[in-house]
Amino acid sequence: MFELFRNPGFVRLWSSGILGGALRWLELLAVSLFVLERTGSPFLVALLTLLRMAPMFLFGIPIGALADRYDRRRLLIISLVVLGLASAILAALALTGRIAIWQVALGAFLNGMFWASEFPVRRTMLGELAGPALLSRAMALESATG
Repeated sequence: MFELFRNPGFVRLWSSGILGGALRWLELLAVSLFVLERTGSPFLVALLTLLRMAPMFLFGIPIGALADRYDRRRLLIISLVVLGLASAILAALALTGRIAIWQVALGAFLNGMFWASEFPVRRTMLGELAGPALLSRAMALESATG
C-alpha cells in the first residue's frame, strides 16, 4: 500500500477524491436541511436527493464512454469548474436571500452530473497511475476513503 504514496500524482488525485467526497456529502446534508427548513416537506428533501442521484443512472454509461475517448484530466477539470461555478452562484443567491427551491434542485442535479463523471474519470485515472500491479490496492484505498 505504501508504494502508492510514493507516486505524487496518485496522492494528489486520491486526495482530491477525499476532499470531493467530503464536500459532496456536506452538500447533500446542507441541501437537505435547507429544503426541509424552507418547505417542511420530507418529500421535497427526498426528491432533491433523487435529482442528485439521477445523473448516475441516466448518464453513467455515456459519461464512461466519453471518459474512454477524451482526455480524462481535462474532463475532470471541466467538471470541477462547472461544479465550482454552480456552487458559487447558489452561494451568492443564498447570501442575497434570493435563492429558490428550483435553483437548489438545479444545483443538486449539476452536482449529480459531477458525481456521475467522477467515477469513470477519476477512478480510471487512479488505476492508470497505480499500474496493474497496484490496481487492487489503489481501488481498495479509494473505496475505504470514499
